[in-house]
Formats: sequence, structure tokens, C-alpha cells
Amino acid sequence: MTFWAEQIFHLVLNLVFVLAFYFSVFKLPAMLRAPLKGDPKQIEGEFVRVWYGLSKDNGIGEIQIEFRVPEGVKFSLRIETWFDRLAKRLGLIRERQFEQNNFDELMFLQLPGSLVAMAHSQPKSLHWISGLHTRLQSMGVRLRQLHADAGRLKLELSIYPPKSDVRQVEEMCVQWLKSPLQALRSLPTAKHESSYWPVLQRHLSTLFLLVSASFLVWFHFGNEHLLSLGPISCYALIPAAVLVLLWHRWLERQFDLSAVRHRVIVLLLLAGAPLLWAQSAFCLRQLNIAFDFRAPNVVPLEFAQLHRSSRRKAQDLFEIYYRTREDQVSDSLLISPSRYQKLARDWPEGESRSAVLLEHPGALGIAWVEIISPLR
Repeated sequence: MTFWAEQIFHLVLNLVFVLAFYFSVFKLPAMLRAPLKGDPKQIEGEFVRVWYGLSKDNGIGEIQIEFRVPEGVKFSLRIETWFDRLAKRLGLIRERQFEQNNFDELMFLQLPGSLVAMAHSQPKSLHWISGLHTRLQSMGVRLRQLHADAGRLKLELSIYPPKSDVRQVEEMCVQWLKSPLQALRSLPTAKHESSYWPVLQRHLSTLFLLVSASFLVWFHFGNEHLLSLGPISCYALIPAAVLVLLWHRWLERQFDLSAVRHRVIVLLLLAGAPLLWAQSAFCLRQLNIAFDFRAPNVVPLEFAQLHRSSRRKAQDLFEIYYRTREDQVSDSLLISPSRYQKLARDWPEGESRSAVLLEHPGALGIAWVEIISPLR
């Protein structure tokens, strides 16, 4: 296999790894959240679909029950956690309250939507939902979320320890949700805000691909690396922080984040900020090199030697080992495949004693270096 055929193979292999990771992290969860494929059932006169999650001993550890509701019905409700209570105490979020203590203390309203209209038309419907949670707890079942969108109302439950027979649980859920379902189905058609999550996930996945592609190109076909990644990392914190703030501001303009702002901020900081930081560092590095028009400092070298190592055939690593003449300082420099090929033509034996090190000050004041030989 020729040199460039090997490099293209390595590049394609790395791209396959990146795409596999992308689909497993971003696309697979979205596919798992697609409309249910379970067999339809009739429980207490209600047609539903039920999906079961089996545990290792084939017991049922998860249940998701899907009801049909009008297309305009949209809301998201889950059990309130300590994180939600802390965010409310800090004033970070606001949650719609229905002045029904049992419901307001147990449930957290992520997306109010149709639930507000339902509470006005039939206030007792909220008691049925909070009562269902209490009854499920007594049976060792946890109500995780009640979510309505695209003509479907999904009730998600977790069971611990897993059960082999959950018919009683299913019947009780249908019985206690009959009143809320009747209220939701009688609501007039209305337009409600969408959830922020699909847009945020799509942007995160796009950013992941952008960062991954940039670093693959940099790794395969880039110029010499910087002397140190420390300065460029510190510089990149500023644009990354600005981009995260602008991203959050854009989400607030597009969606009602009053009840989920705490989760959006955590997701942006944990997932979005590192990606933006890496991408900012890459862009600043390129700007630092591309717009550096000042004359470099020329340092004669005692010798410079090419070195190529293969890491389990997944990617070659190219380096130049060199030593200066005056200070006898030895070091190595990572280079790209194209630079390796060019220098290999100039140095038939893989070594040069006429090479020089060019120390560039950098357009942003961050030093970078390259080796050329011979001087003509």
C-alpha cells in the first residue's frame, strides 16, 4: 500500500469511528424515543400501546404506556427532584403553580402547555395524577414522566424490584388517568410552545461533527503544532464563554425556558462548552499562524531527523527530532503527513544537518515553530 493510500485509509477509519460515536450518542437515543411499536391493548375500555423493559432475570423493570390524544395537546410533567427545588430556591427558574399543594410539591412542570387549560376545565384531574403517583409508590413503582406531544400521551414508569406480572399496574394507570384523558380530549385546539430539547440536541450533535471533522483535518493535514497548548487554551476560554452565553440567549428567545433553565445551563456547560472551547482553540490556532506576517527568528540545528511510528495501524504519528547547535537543546515536533512527505524528499536518508528552526512570534502573541531545509 502506498504512503498516501495508507493515510487516506487511516483518515477514513477515524471518520468511521467518529460517525459511529455520533450515531450511538446522538441518533440512537432519538430513534429509541420514536413512536412505540408495542402491540395495542384494550385496558378498562381504553386502547393503549404498552412497551416493556426487561431486566436481566426477564422481569419487567420499565413500562411505557401510550394513549391517543388530540394533536394539539402538548405538555411535559415529571417528579420533582432536589435539583429542581434547589434551582427554585436560588430563583434560577419559575414553575407554574396550581395552588394544589399535593400536586405542586410532588410534580414538576417542565412544559405547562395543555396542562394549564386542563386544570381550568377540570381541576380535579390534577388530583388524579398526583394520586396515581402515590398509589404507584405503594406498589414499588415510580412514575418518571408524563409527556404529551404529536397526538400521544406517554406515561413512563420504573419498577424496582422488577415484576413478572404488571397487569394490575397497567389497569390502575388507565383507571387513574381516565379523568385527565377526558379533560385533555375535550380541550379546544390551541398552539403551545415546543420542548427545547430536540433543538439543543441537534445543535450539540452538529457542533460535535464540526469539532471532530476540524481536528481530523488538523491531525492529518495540518501545519506544525504550537510549542505549548497552554496559552491557546487560555485564549480560547474567552470566545467559548461568549458563544455559550449567545447560545443560551438564542434558546431563551426561541423557547420558554422559565421552568427548565437550570437543566439547559448544566447541559450547555457540560456538553456544549467543552466542544466550543476545543473549536475556539482550533480556530485561534489557525488565525495565529495564518495572520503572522512578522519575520521569524532563525535557529540553526545540529541535526533534524524524521520519525514515523504506527499506532496499531489506526493512525501514523509523524515527528521531527532535532537539536540546536548553540544551546544543545533537544526536542521533537509533530508534523502532518504532507510535511513528512515533503521533508522526506529533501532528506533522502531521513536526516538533515542543514535544517533550521523558524520561531514565529504568532499573530496573537503565541509562538509557533516550523522546520525547513535546506536554505536556498
